[in-house]
Amino acid sequence: MWLLLCMTLLFSPNQAIPQLTVTQPIAGAAQVELFDTDKERVVERFDNSASFQVVAQSLLNSVNGRVMEINPSLSRAMIVKIPLAPPKKLIHTPSGINTTISDVYVIMSRERPRPYMILRTTENETLLVEFAEETAELKKLVHLTP
Repeated sequence: MWLLLCMTLLFSPNQAIPQLTVTQPIAGAAQVELFDTDKERVVERFDNSASFQVVAQSLLNSVNGRVMEINPSLSRAMIVKIPLAPPKKLIHTPSGINTTISDVYVIMSRERPRPYMILRTTENETLLVEFAEETAELKKLVHLTP
C-alpha cells in the first residue's frame, strides 16, 4: 500500500483532473494534489499558492513529535500533497528532527482520530510526524468541507 501511494503521488499524470486556482499561483511551483486512498488516485489538483504555503508552514510549526504507530493507517484517507516553494527548515529537538522539508503530505484518515504528516526532505528521506494544528483551513482550500 505504501509503495502504491508513494508511486502514485510522485508520478501521477496531469490529465483529466480539474484545475482550480485558490489564489495567485506561485511561478514554477509544483501543483498541490488531493489523493483519495479509496479510489487509489489523485482526484483533484490545485495551483500551488501562498494560501497553501501558509497552511503548510502552520502545520510544520505545530509538529509535536514523530508518529509512534508501527504501521499508521492509510486506508479510507484523503491525502493532500503540498510541495513547498521554497523548501522549509524544520527543527523539533525532542524528536531529533533538524532537516529541510521539500514536500508535505497531510494524511486525514477516517479511521484515525488525528491526522498526521508524511514529510519528504530535500535529501529524499521520509519522516512521519504528528502535529497540533487543526486542518479546517486546509480542508477548505481543497474543498473537503461542506
